[in-house]
Amino acid sequence: MRITRLRFLTLLAGAAALPMAATTMRNPVSGYVFDAASGLIRPINGLPGAAVLGSGLEAPALFTSVCFAPGQRTALAVSREGQMYWLQLEGAVVRSRQLEGAPADRMAFDATGATAVFYMEASRQYRILQAGSAGEWMTMPELPGTLHALAIDTAGKTLALAVTASDSATVFTLAAGTAELQFVAQTLSLDSLRLSGNGSDLLFADSAASQVMAAHRSGGEWLVQPVADGRDGVQSPSAAEWAVDGALVILSTGSNEILVKANGAVERLNVPAHALRLDPMAAPGLLQLAPQQGIERGVPLYLLEMRQQEGTLQSRVLFVPAGGQQ
Repeated sequence: MRITRLRFLTLLAGAAALPMAATTMRNPVSGYVFDAASGLIRPINGLPGAAVLGSGLEAPALFTSVCFAPGQRTALAVSREGQMYWLQLEGAVVRSRQLEGAPADRMAFDATGATAVFYMEASRQYRILQAGSAGEWMTMPELPGTLHALAIDTAGKTLALAVTASDSATVFTLAAGTAELQFVAQTLSLDSLRLSGNGSDLLFADSAASQVMAAHRSGGEWLVQPVADGRDGVQSPSAAEWAVDGALVILSTGSNEILVKANGAVERLNVPAHALRLDPMAAPGLLQLAPQQGIERGVPLYLLEMRQQEGTLQSRVLFVPAGGQQ
């Protein structure tokens, strides 16, 4: 396994020839991370292979939780004062709009980042947002347990629900605005949940059974099958994600490994024990290995980069050092 230290590159050649009025060159922002200690969102400045973790960005509030959309250009956030915000992220600029209602207990984006949903457990109310515009409040039907995770399709028509009870967990889908729960699968536990943009495919991890399941909706019914398990080296998976070129990425927390499964082959990479989530970033094939509730002071940040080289998918784990004030 290769862990590459990312260095901040400064172009020096010819600098003396630049006129004083020239615009200062800025590194591109390849993604963002929530700093739980400070309550700020911090940019990852520079491209993978030459990036550092930047200082916290100016925002309307300090946050207790942030849910980034795939691509990390939008986010839902809950402030320390209990207010909800819709955020748009562009470089070092954070644009925000406050949302009405109590802080959400669960938040999720669709696979494209265009649609979001948030849920308040006390009132069993949920709301769907599209392009930042909020729809009507809707009531979740009675569930046979606690809503552990949810997902939504791009059209905002279908929700996927991970419901946990004392000794089992169940995956359902729900037609938005109705009480029409459709059973998908029952598992020992549910640790992550993904729904495709068209609402026809599901991916979920069962840490207790050490397996990852996929489900496809055909003719109104869900067909469920395991796509990775102990034979692939999966141990207590905490997250699973669809990736580039049909690859499946699994965070195998029990073995502190990332498994990249593509074309029947499995590549295994070591990861730090604190990584519990896989967050898709702006560049295709780039995932953030994130703690469950944002980074803490002194905890390193890592990225997973996947790219095709000579017809083979190559993966590497990259370390992102801190740079600037924290």
